[in-house]
Amino acid sequence: MTRFWKILFFATALFLLILFPFLSRDYGITWDEWMQANNGMTALRNLWTFGKDLSFLEHPLWALYSQLFQSLTGFAYALLSGRFQSFPFEGLQDAHAILTYFHISHAVNSLFGWAAIFLAGLFAQRLSGWRAGWLALIFAALSPRFLGNSMNNPKDIPFAAGYMFAVYGIGMFLRELPRPGLKSAVTAAFGIATAIGTRIGGFLLVAYLFLFTTLVSVKMYWKAKLSSREILKNLLAACAIGAAAVALGLIFWPFGRTYPWKIPAAIQEISNFSHWKGTVLFEGHLISADDLPWYYSIKWIWISSPVFFCSGILLWLCLWPQHLRTLNRRLYGLTVFAAVFPIVYVIYKKSMLADSWRHLLFVYPPWIVLAAVSWDQFFRLLPTVFSRRLAGIGLALLLFFPAVWIVRNYPNTYVYFSPLAGGLKRAFYRYDTDYWGNSIREASQWLGKFHKEKFPNTYAIVRADGSLMQSYPYLAESLGPYYIPLGYQKDFLKTNPTVHLGYGPLRRDQPWNYAIVISRERTSSELQQQWPPPGTLYAVKADGMVLCAVVANPESQLFQPKSKPL
Repeated sequence: MTRFWKILFFATALFLLILFPFLSRDYGITWDEWMQANNGMTALRNLWTFGKDLSFLEHPLWALYSQLFQSLTGFAYALLSGRFQSFPFEGLQDAHAILTYFHISHAVNSLFGWAAIFLAGLFAQRLSGWRAGWLALIFAALSPRFLGNSMNNPKDIPFAAGYMFAVYGIGMFLRELPRPGLKSAVTAAFGIATAIGTRIGGFLLVAYLFLFTTLVSVKMYWKAKLSSREILKNLLAACAIGAAAVALGLIFWPFGRTYPWKIPAAIQEISNFSHWKGTVLFEGHLISADDLPWYYSIKWIWISSPVFFCSGILLWLCLWPQHLRTLNRRLYGLTVFAAVFPIVYVIYKKSMLADSWRHLLFVYPPWIVLAAVSWDQFFRLLPTVFSRRLAGIGLALLLFFPAVWIVRNYPNTYVYFSPLAGGLKRAFYRYDTDYWGNSIREASQWLGKFHKEKFPNTYAIVRADGSLMQSYPYLAESLGPYYIPLGYQKDFLKTNPTVHLGYGPLRRDQPWNYAIVISRERTSSELQQQWPPPGTLYAVKADGMVLCAVVANPESQLFQPKSKPL
């Protein structure tokens, strides 16, 4: 059976590798992606000029973020668009270029998500065999939250991939102690470098490497299996890996490379995340993001993860003694630490979190490993073929329901809530749902088509939630010069002084015609009593709940039935 599970593992991984970029084409531009793209361009300028261009300092806060993902995306776009030299300096010139860029960005994003899943599968295989590895692949791929974020979350998914890559590399290094091979050392170095290059919290993984190298070496020393000289040799090897990882990771962090002495202060600033003062909907109340209850992240993970994952974690708690007897303790201890420590740390530090638990998405792959290994060990403990088949049918059913949910609510998959929390229908009024604004794409595309058919050659002023670039490229591509985003009328009138709206002249105080609104930052009572807003023309839904609405302004001249064109 080992050969069967190995073939199934790689066949599934290959299928997901092909599927993920294909799926990513249907996801919308998220709230911070435009800002991230601009940051990536400044990082590319710095690389293109060999460190001379310091335009990344124009935004001091965002300069503190590593730019591996954005640099790779920008490099891919520059190469594919034939603007290899000019793109970092000229940027994106029109709606078509913007959409092309984000198609590439989402494809790259999906590949990072796939990498996190694949590495989790390989790590589970190292712990408990190919069946556990395959279960880890399936568990992660059928986790709607992780799947949805894998398509267009340029902040947290690349770091999740880097974190899992680093944990995998460190695990291979630890397993080979006291005589680690070059392959495991290089894997650990590149894994940590990837994490540092995507988020500066990756420096923590250097500490992981030293901590576990020390623990393993000291344990072997006390068992008389290692001399003090060999301990020193192991620590020097860890130093070399850490130094190489930092050097590689800094390539894609212009600030850290330019001002290395400021790295500790930058890490402290980012870990505090004190620059965002927004609110989150949690347990039916809008709460300031810096005043959340200590269990915020734990509850979010529990209520928004599939039942097969939650049951796997319960099995892990029950089978702990079995794991210690049958699994490699070095790899198992590292996995548990990688899954648990970040959660404990943010609770202890009272770190500010926002947008559900996306800041902790990087711990999900290690937790997936623990859930998959626990299910695999559970199957091994069952005494009869019948009992194993019965358990297999039960697990298949647990996998079936989130798979159906993903298909039915695609591409808004990341707003999933577990049946343990009553599903999305019950959680909608109590917790944040489409905080990224993924549904704005569908609403914008519908509005462009509707206005073009209903009011051809007529200008439309659109008020849109989220960042402007979440709706602009879709509407600009559909309506061309007849689309005017609210707030830009004055600039538009300076260059088009005689333009007409179709139902009278375009005035500077002209009210908006349409609004694209999402449910974010609305109170529970507003969602229950005033959502979707009056005048809704179209609603984007998931599981029957409205995530985004296109609303007509009744005061707009477009919707005055007796008005006639001038």
